[in-house]
Amino acid sequence: MRKILLDTNILLDVALNRNKFSDNSVKILDWCEHNIGSGFIAWHSISNIYYILNRRG
Repeated sequence: MRKILLDTNILLDVALNRNKFSDNSVKILDWCEHNIGSGFIAWHSISNIYYILNRRG
């Protein structure tokens, strides 16, 4: 089974609906959802995403 480390921007593309990138990012997240245990994020991504999303209001 293939394992991938997701960049913070993949999650932000979907959360912020960044049109230029969100379609591909959704495909990656869908793949991770259907392949449980295959997608990972770095521990610091959670705090970075929280900070960025809260800053945007």
